[in-house]
Amino acid sequence: MSHSTALFQNDPSTTIARQKQRKLDAAWWLSLDQDIRLIRDTKLSVLLVGSPQVVDALLRRVTAGMPPPQTVECQDQQFCLPASSDEAGGVLFRDIEALGAPEQRRLLHWLKSDRPGPVFTTARVPLFPLVQEGFFNETLLYRLNTVYIDLSDIDPVPFL
Repeated sequence: MSHSTALFQNDPSTTIARQKQRKLDAAWWLSLDQDIRLIRDTKLSVLLVGSPQVVDALLRRVTAGMPPPQTVECQDQQFCLPASSDEAGGVLFRDIEALGAPEQRRLLHWLKSDRPGPVFTTARVPLFPLVQEGFFNETLLYRLNTVYIDLSDIDPVPFL
C-alpha cells in the first residue's frame, strides 16, 4: 500500500475529531437508526453515553412499544440488583459510572449468572478512560457495551 488511509491512522486526536465530525453527518444518524433496529430486534447490552436529556430521548425511541425496562439507579446509597431477569423490557442501569468496585463485581456476577433480556446502561461520561485509570472494571465495560452509542457531543438543548 503506497499511501495511508484515514482508516489506519493511529493519531487519537484525529480519531476523536473524526468522531465528533461524523455526528453532524447524515451517515452517522443512519448508523444510529441501524443500531436502534438492532437493539429492538435482539437482547443485546446497550451502553448510552451522554447528557441525561439526550440519553433519555434516545431510550424512549428505542423502547417505544416495548414493556418499560426495570430501572436501577446506580447513584443510590443502596445499590439493589433486580431479583429476577424475566422482565420482558429488560433492565436499565442509570449512571453506571457511579458504581464502586464492590458493586461493579456484584453486577458482573449477576450478568453472568442471571442474564436478563436487554440491558440498557447509561453513563454521563465515557467509561474507557475510567478503565484505564483503574476506576471501572474492564470486563464489566465490555459486557455492557455490545452496542455503544456515544451521544456526549449532542446538544441537549433541543431535548429539554
